[in-house]
Amino acid sequence: MLSSVSTLLSLTAATLMVCNSASAHRALRATSPDDWITKFTKDNGCALFGFAGCSYCTQAKAFFKSKGAHFGYCDIQDSSTTPTGQEIYRALESRTHQNTVPNIWLGGKFIGGLDALKKLESSGRLDAALAAAGCTNKPTASPTSDPTSDPTLDPTTTPSDSGSGSDSWTNSEPDSWANSEPSSWDGSNADCDD
Repeated sequence: MLSSVSTLLSLTAATLMVCNSASAHRALRATSPDDWITKFTKDNGCALFGFAGCSYCTQAKAFFKSKGAHFGYCDIQDSSTTPTGQEIYRALESRTHQNTVPNIWLGGKFIGGLDALKKLESSGRLDAALAAAGCTNKPTASPTSDPTSDPTLDPTTTPSDSGSGSDSWTNSEPDSWANSEPSSWDGSNADCDD
């Protein structure tokens, strides 16, 4: 029991900021959703945009926590904030050309979804990327270059125009982490996808 409580406390402590808290939004008040995103991703070296019913978002958060990484989380379904989650989502979609969540940023740079996170891990560059972004205390390996500069992780260079909402431009291998179908968001075009 004590071990479970200890584990839960350490996992909970890994989360840095949730954007749907009133104080977080007051601290990040900006003139536009795009400005808000810029400030949020700058203030949080690791930033994740998603929603509660998304299994891929849950997996991405668990992945960050397993690495001991601190991250900011923004629920794009929250309509009680300024800007609203939907306004933030539309700005993210316009900026990143990705209409799926999770929408993950490291060091102020958009890297993609869960597949991009897994690709950084499988290439051995995730720990260095997390450290370079200031999400962890120290790297397990020294980066030889910017660990997030891989052009295959930049959707503006090779986006998938299939309209499927897939994060397929980052990884063509099957998603071995997902055990359930993606959820859709309340009638909008934001899909939960890897």
